[in-house]
Amino acid sequence: MKRKLALFLSMLMTLSSLPFLSYADKIGCKTESKTICVKTGKKDKDGKDIEECHIEYETKCVDKIVGTMYFTKDINGNVYDMNGNKVGENGRINVDLDINAIEKSQKASGVFDPRLDYAKRNVDSIELKTFKDAFNNSSEYDKAYGYKTDKSLQYDDYKKNFESKGMENVKMDNTSIDKTTGKVKATISGTFPKNGGLDLDRYRNDEKALKEYMGKVPESLKKQIEYMNKDATVQRELVMIPYAVEVKTSYKRTEEIIPPAPTNPKKPAGHIIIDDVIGCPSYLTWTEIDHDKVETQEKYYTDSNGKDYSYTKVEWKPHTYKYRIDFKTDVTITDAIKSGYGYKIKTKTTWKVSGGNGRAYTLDLNIKEAEKAYEQHDFNMTHIYKTQPKVNYLVSNGSFSYKTPINLLSKTKSDVIYTDRDMADGKHKIYVELKNISVAGRHLCTKNIEEITIKGNMYEDYTVN
Repeated sequence: MKRKLALFLSMLMTLSSLPFLSYADKIGCKTESKTICVKTGKKDKDGKDIEECHIEYETKCVDKIVGTMYFTKDINGNVYDMNGNKVGENGRINVDLDINAIEKSQKASGVFDPRLDYAKRNVDSIELKTFKDAFNNSSEYDKAYGYKTDKSLQYDDYKKNFESKGMENVKMDNTSIDKTTGKVKATISGTFPKNGGLDLDRYRNDEKALKEYMGKVPESLKKQIEYMNKDATVQRELVMIPYAVEVKTSYKRTEEIIPPAPTNPKKPAGHIIIDDVIGCPSYLTWTEIDHDKVETQEKYYTDSNGKDYSYTKVEWKPHTYKYRIDFKTDVTITDAIKSGYGYKIKTKTTWKVSGGNGRAYTLDLNIKEAEKAYEQHDFNMTHIYKTQPKVNYLVSNGSFSYKTPINLLSKTKSDVIYTDRDMADGKHKIYVELKNISVAGRHLCTKNIEEITIKGNMYEDYTVN
């Protein structure tokens, strides 16, 4: 039995020699911010004051350091430190606490904003708490004692017992807290209740439980191990004094606000100027003013560290484009006829847009057919066809096409215009005009002077027997 206990407790010799364990948790941080702007005394291009702005953050954090000081107590109430030195009687003890709370809080576990600088933090308060205030839940209790196992029924029983009893008549005297250095000193006194500790003797036959349970307990038990090896009747309880230190800190940092780049203007709307129409020409001219995009890199801000910020500045330069649309009418007339016979006319009108230097025009041309088309000849009619008018209106022959209408004087309803039977051989003028072709609300015309050739007389084709 003695040899087993010595073997199990010797496992503790490789652990820390400190008389207590502690851990630190970051309970939480809360950040508030406000925006501060200062006028620079400069004006922007619109005459408005230029301001430099920054966001001021203040983060307040609470770290809690929870620790445990370890002792043993025999059945007579004598209390020993971890080296076996007697430090109290009748279960009562006075112990000095001396820790650096700031150093420990810097190692607090939990998520921490990497932008916060420990070196620049302000320690707002350091508060020392007793056992009753040290723990909020069972998980914190386990962390403070360093135990990671709950497999031992012995431990569960002890935990319940200690949670309900704790130390009796606890007092904290000679408390000294230095916010600058983080030093926390105090004398903690109190009485351990009877059977309030963990009975180490019960673990003598439970190697696994002893290793799991005591694996994180300080190893400075050499004198007690030797003493217990000499006398198997010696029984000791492992007793503890928990404490908590709460450190409240605040951090301030500023973050310069880089103003957004200036807003580039949108492309201006283009506009169109249509030239005046004088008379009734066969063409229309107009001007379209568009805007070309010009990009340059321009600095718009320099921050407090001298870093320049640039953006792509956009300007719109006006560009003038000139256009022209021309209408052309092709006229086909029956040629080389004999006087007294009729001729036929057919027309086809086309158009073409030029100019713009390769840029497509945007003007809505809205082209509409001519209001009327007619032909006018230079000869006069006599005899039977003398009622035929000198001006004859053409009729539609498809899109932008016209032809001669049916002549009312024709017994065969031919679509011809008769020539006078007494016309001399040679060239005779025919004038063809398309009037009021609508283009962008303006009226245009096409005017053609054509010729017919008279050769011979219709009576040459008649034979009298």
